Amino acid sequence: MEITKIIEKAFLKARKYLLTKGYEDSKVIRKNPSGDISRAFDIKAEEILINDLIREFPDFGIISEEVGEVKSSSVKDEFIS
Repeated sequence: MEITKIIEKAFLKARKYLLTKGYEDSKVIRKNPSGDISRAFDIKAEEILINDLIREFPDFGIISEEVGEVKSSSVKDEFIS
């Protein structure tokens, strides 16, 4: 599958979550020292993207806003479930 199609599919899946279940899950999970907040839907949407991208590109690393750096060789169980 073409790379852009893989990425588009992952983003559409995260978008669907945000427009359905995620829309209501807005509780604040944490706040960083500079005052930025992470909401439950931010973390779940990012998890959806990371799961799909790691599955398709197992040799790549990912840098994300909520989790930080994710290396495929050290992927946590929650990212591949």
